[in-house]
Amino acid sequence: MVRICGIFFVALAVRAATAPDLEWVREIGGTGAQVTAVGSDGQGGLYIAGNAGAGFPATRTYGKASGTNAFVVRLDGSGTVVYAVKVGGSGTETPAGIAVAGDGSVVVGGTLGSLDFPATAGAYQTKETGAPYPGFSQTGNFLFRLAPDGTLAWASYFADGETAINAVGVGADGSPWTGARISEGHREATCR
Repeated sequence: MVRICGIFFVALAVRAATAPDLEWVREIGGTGAQVTAVGSDGQGGLYIAGNAGAGFPATRTYGKASGTNAFVVRLDGSGTVVYAVKVGGSGTETPAGIAVAGDGSVVVGGTLGSLDFPATAGAYQTKETGAPYPGFSQTGNFLFRLAPDGTLAWASYFADGETAINAVGVGADGSPWTGARISEGHREATCR
């Protein structure tokens, strides 16, 4: 089974049982929508992460979501939307990775330009701690987990503008893992 995801003015998800037979195509709209990461589960579900501006058809929104914000769309094996969630503040959040845990929850991480990202109480980092480092355009990073039904389990800032998350995974126990580009002299950001 092949799963392909692309962008053509709207986010486009394509599922092909075997090439070149097309099983289904699903468009997911919104101003400037772009797909930046995809994942799947053991039940044939497809998880799409990216960012989009106004007009994104979210079933749930967390935060102000007034900028170009992170989104996660979960599609079942037939291409039906299970949920479409938008998370963000007044700036830009760009997912770099998505990982699906064994329980169906998802962890998403990436870079952000919002100082009002909706970090949850008790999160690892509830506010931004630094300014952009020369050569880095974002103010920081984010991580969030959605429960299997698409509700926000937790959301956190992560490190600062001298670090750029570029990969996300989950361990066998469901704990989140990240990979990041870190500026010289700032390596302690991932060692907290």
